[in-house]
Amino acid sequence: MRTFECCIYLDHDASTPCDPRVVEAMLPCFSEHAANPSNGLHRAGRRAARLIEVAREKVAALLGAEPSEVVFTSGATESNNLALLGCARAAAGTGRVAFGRSNCEADVDLAVSALVAAYNRVLSG
Repeated sequence: MRTFECCIYLDHDASTPCDPRVVEAMLPCFSEHAANPSNGLHRAGRRAARLIEVAREKVAALLGAEPSEVVFTSGATESNNLALLGCARAAAGTGRVAFGRSNCEADVDLAVSALVAAYNRVLSG
């Protein structure tokens, strides 16, 4: 892992290094416990699902939240879209929801634009 001793490095973008404690905790999930947690038909899938629930409980405890309030996503775009959708749903009917779009044609901007368009169709139809 690359160390930045001179400063706090904030430009990790899509390749943020993992804390060594996270790597240590996750290593068994990449080898001996690797399985599809969505498949409860076999023991390995049920074990993987349970490991995710244990992680969810630990994260919730750290945040002072309920485990049901912790959602794991696959990345930034999914997280951003989920957050925006939650904001839009919470503000629905208040007339106080507005979404903007930057001039940058990044994937997240396009995804958010599509989400907003879809949500506006739901509200109007």
